[in-house]
Amino acid sequence: PGLIEGASEGAGLGHDFLRHVERVRLLVHVVDISGSEGRDPYEDYVKINGELDNYSLKLSGLKQIVCVNKTDLLSEDDAKKAVSDFEKKAGVKVIAVSAYTHKGIDELLKAVIEELKTADKPEDIYVEENFEFESRDNTSYEIEREDDGTFAVYGGLIDMLAKNVIISDADSFRYFQKVLLDKGIIDALRQKGACDGDTVVVGDIEFEFLEYTRYPNMISTKDRAKLKGLAQKIEPVFQIGKNGVTDNVIEQISVALDARELIKINVLKNSDENAKTVVNTLAEKLNAEAVAAIGNKIVLYRYSDKKGVVHVL
Repeated sequence: PGLIEGASEGAGLGHDFLRHVERVRLLVHVVDISGSEGRDPYEDYVKINGELDNYSLKLSGLKQIVCVNKTDLLSEDDAKKAVSDFEKKAGVKVIAVSAYTHKGIDELLKAVIEELKTADKPEDIYVEENFEFESRDNTSYEIEREDDGTFAVYGGLIDMLAKNVIISDADSFRYFQKVLLDKGIIDALRQKGACDGDTVVVGDIEFEFLEYTRYPNMISTKDRAKLKGLAQKIEPVFQIGKNGVTDNVIEQISVALDARELIKINVLKNSDENAKTVVNTLAEKLNAEAVAAIGNKIVLYRYSDKKGVVHVL
């Protein structure tokens, strides 16, 4: 997790996260040097240090290793210039890394180890004898239908999601969808009368309700495991080689998914793309679930209202 502007006033993970990091001996301040999200790296650095200052003198006084990440998104010359400009503005030496390519990670780890050798030991924390941790509600939710027909979902579980989900991030949004399914919210909405096209508001997130069985990217962890087990018993029906995922291949696989719902595909060694990339590409283009990429074999699932070989939902 990370800090955002306003954290010292409770925004995002806010006070919970800041209280947690008060116990550390060293901070590794990671900055996106690429500016890929339209932000200025130096301004980000100043803002986060400002949040530390506003929250606690102890936090602001901790030793920092400044690490600039995402250098892989820049050319070598642009990365060097960006790092040099940042160091001049910030007045600190930085360690340039790429978490994606692992470049610079060893240097960063060595720096952390060296700094910890001389970092001050943390002070003991004394609490009252009858101290009790504040109880947290991360499971409850309620659903109400508004006068305009909108379904509003709120409660402790929703507050937890609001702190942890980034809708613009595909993986984070997938997590959001799975929580709605696994925690029974989708079923509860259906029981409350939600139908295709109804508006649902979950915290600050608004979306159109659609029957989840038509959208296999919302299958539960339990059903995913079941699908993997079933996939072991079936033979591959396609091979993807040097030509990769062509329109003709997509059309043939779509027909197969309509008929069988669950299929296995071989990704040949001469393919330009690895199995994981292929299965994710096919899932996106076919509105299917990328169940697994095991070795050179991938497994796809797509719900069909026709009688298929496999039907689990």
